[in-house]
Amino acid sequence: MESLEEQYLQSHRQRHTEELMDFLRIPSISMDPQFNLSLREAATFLEEACSRAGLEHVQQVETTGAPLVYADWLHVPGAPTVLVYGHYDVQPPGLPEHWTSPAFTPEIREGRLYARGASDDKGQLFLHLKAVEAVLHLRGCLAFNVKMLIEGEEEIGSPALQGLLRGQSDAKLRDRKNLSELTVGLHNRVDLQADVVLISDTPFLFADQPALCMGVRGLCGLDVEVLGPTLPLHSGGYGGLVQNPIHALATMLASLYTAEGYVAVPGFYDGLFPLAEVESTVLSQLSPAEGDLASQLGVPALFGEPGYSPLERLWARPTLDVNAFCGGDCQDTVRTLIPRSARATITCRLGVGQDPTRIADALWRHLERITPQGVRLQMARLDEARAWAANPQHPVYAHAARALAVGFRKSPTLIRMGGSIPVVSEFVDALSAPVVLLGFGLPTDNIHAEDEHLSMVQFDGGLRTLLHYYQTELPAKSKLGEINDARTPNA
Repeated sequence: MESLEEQYLQSHRQRHTEELMDFLRIPSISMDPQFNLSLREAATFLEEACSRAGLEHVQQVETTGAPLVYADWLHVPGAPTVLVYGHYDVQPPGLPEHWTSPAFTPEIREGRLYARGASDDKGQLFLHLKAVEAVLHLRGCLAFNVKMLIEGEEEIGSPALQGLLRGQSDAKLRDRKNLSELTVGLHNRVDLQADVVLISDTPFLFADQPALCMGVRGLCGLDVEVLGPTLPLHSGGYGGLVQNPIHALATMLASLYTAEGYVAVPGFYDGLFPLAEVESTVLSQLSPAEGDLASQLGVPALFGEPGYSPLERLWARPTLDVNAFCGGDCQDTVRTLIPRSARATITCRLGVGQDPTRIADALWRHLERITPQGVRLQMARLDEARAWAANPQHPVYAHAARALAVGFRKSPTLIRMGGSIPVVSEFVDALSAPVVLLGFGLPTDNIHAEDEHLSMVQFDGGLRTLLHYYQTELPAKSKLGEINDARTPNA
């Protein structure tokens, strides 16, 4: 016999899918100011969805950017409080011709829902709203207190939220009269104090194996420009007479790695916490064969630090990548000119213990030191975030693992993620609360790329997981405070 929860989910699945598709139709792109009205439309959609779900004190918190959406349900005296975080902004769609169906016209094909934001993060966030709605409808109450905070600037570094969490006087809040009332880094209008932070914005490792993410890498980077002549010069008239900015920058970029696969920037590995031997062994066992992985990625062979398994290199070791490199004519028509400049974007993914500001400083000094004569160097810093890793012995993770086992009918593995979620370390600092990364995406979801999608199998399993999560008691507050996330860099 089907459970009450299963009957509810099946009878409401079509409605849930249609509501999510309505959410996905909103082009809430935070990187482009022309979509500011769409950001507000998405915030209003969420405000209404929170109210329908049965959440209370629903409000939009105004910022000079995209509004924050806050809601709560606080009716279990003495029980822990879970702060659920998500974001409603999405990446730009990219080239329309590379989408099978338009990015903001959701379409289900072969069991997958295609649209920008389907996996990152609208689809995963939406599951929380529907789970809360279902539990309140079926049970009348949740097992613990809940606060929700949803932002619209995650894809541009969360400036308003980070200001709020840090309690800075220059936080991007219009309500200036209350800034003097900031306490413990938290604005009085949205009290975020909680015992647990819950985020669904991560993937499983394999489609048929649920996973609980226990760590993310940090981030830093530089935008680099090498300037040569004031104006482009004819290569026949001036070649061999002036330094070519493209040649100069290419030489500089080539110095960043050794032939063996180590990052060659002095000080790059400073502060890095080594992986515990038991975790290194587990990652080696989980790692796919290098040949199989290379074939899957369409490359002749893998490249990276020797002596580490693929998953160690992907999840725990720091990396440096040139994400963009351009100079001269980057279109189809090429002119025989020495360009006036060349540009590159360099980003680093960092391991636990590394200070992103110090690593960016080391990269900056290295590039200054090796800049060839005949050109000038200009640089700008990019977003920074510290890496984070959970203490797997904390009881909050056993609670989440049990929910995953119910939702996907299989015990989960513990994994990390190679990407970065900058607000994780900000939440740890501001709230001194453990962070649970309970995500339902897949590595094949094409997030940030064309044809982004969410598997409907993951949609269904994620919803079952969260139904169990929200109606199952958390450990007592005293238990939640016993074990800190001791492997965060600033602990």
